[in-house]
Amino acid sequence: MVLFHACCHGSTHKKQTAWLSTKSVYKALAATCDDSHPHDPWGVRWTDSGWSFDTSQEAAYLPLLAQRAAACMVAPLLPLVGMYSHMPLCMTNPLQLMASRLNGTSPWCLSSTTSPWWSHLRLFLKEPSNYLLI
Repeated sequence: MVLFHACCHGSTHKKQTAWLSTKSVYKALAATCDDSHPHDPWGVRWTDSGWSFDTSQEAAYLPLLAQRAAACMVAPLLPLVGMYSHMPLCMTNPLQLMASRLNGTSPWCLSSTTSPWWSHLRLFLKEPSNYLLI
């Protein structure tokens, strides 16, 4: 489990959050606010369209937290990139794979490292900050 205050990852509110994950994938997100910056208060207001709860502003993960979480998921894969970069990355359409098995051709991979997806993955792994992950 990793604990962090949301304000350490882009929120304007000091909300303690706990995430459970496999093998401490998100341990780099652990952060405790030192109160060196202001926090917006939590509250509820009446607006022309009815009650507005501050919690609704953060119903989805904020972009900075999402990007950092994605970086945590990718980090364990980085050492493997060099090891397997000479091999094709399989992005197999399940229907094509079933058809190839039925007709006996059954290639282990129906795509190659020249596919656009593979190119984007390589660029992301080299420079993840260039990608906005949502």
